[in-house]
Amino acid sequence: MSRLTLQKSFFDRLWPLILSDNVCDTYSKNKCKFYDPDQRFDDVWVHGYLAGRGFKNYQPPTVIRCCFDENERKLSLCEIRDEKSEEWGKSDVDIKASIEESQHSENASEEFDTVKGPHYLTLDEQINAANNSFDTRRKLAHAFINRQYPWYMQQPTYETPFQLTDTMRQMFTSRLEKAVLQDMHTFNCKLVLIDLVKQICLHELRDWLNFTRYAFVIVVARSEDAVKQIKLMGPNLSAAMVLENMEYTWHDQLSESLRVGLVHASNIGVFENCTRSFIFVFARRRNSCKLNMHRVLRKNT
Repeated sequence: MSRLTLQKSFFDRLWPLILSDNVCDTYSKNKCKFYDPDQRFDDVWVHGYLAGRGFKNYQPPTVIRCCFDENERKLSLCEIRDEKSEEWGKSDVDIKASIEESQHSENASEEFDTVKGPHYLTLDEQINAANNSFDTRRKLAHAFINRQYPWYMQQPTYETPFQLTDTMRQMFTSRLEKAVLQDMHTFNCKLVLIDLVKQICLHELRDWLNFTRYAFVIVVARSEDAVKQIKLMGPNLSAAMVLENMEYTWHDQLSESLRVGLVHASNIGVFENCTRSFIFVFARRRNSCKLNMHRVLRKNT
């Protein structure tokens, strides 16, 4: 590899010609410029901020309101400066002064609190606070130990207590339904058994579905098709089937329906506490076409 040595004449004569023929821009130009918005801002607070910072074509916005001139006794237009624009239009010196003033007021309040001293509770107040916290923890522990449902299962809506109101009574039209509602509230019944004979149609149960908000309803039907349809009518509702035996008296048939309903309630877990009262709705006679009787019962242990 040969080495080429450039003489001084090359830089004096040929190199300036090469630089003059070069099309590249070897000189950098300062193209920076200050921000000048091309479009006007419609927001009032931005308009006031730019006006306070000295941008051209921007003035502090004004609010024109209709005022009553007491001297001339007539309405006139008056200009009121916008508070936000005045805040944005403040100079840096004013902002610093306001910050220092706020810090000074905070320091003064802290000094006042230290002079005033901490607030000590009296012995009675400390005892009451300890008793309240102890009672709260005791109630929570008692509710957790005696819980009926595990922590991952939500309590059913019908388990919550309710108060009788006028709007609630208006939901029930017949005299029997109102009497059942009253006994349900008086004896705290959370289970309703309905004996549905063949002569009663399923659309008669539509009015009894209102009780599912306050208790679990079990319908004792006479056919499998009726049981399937009743289970699809809504939540907090179930059905069981009992066979109709014409050799039984009506009292024996009602006792059989009652037994089947309680067994079904125990199997699905809605009647675990046998000491609780429940309501049994039935027809007065075997060939009756409507439900017209109810009793508040409690199972003997």
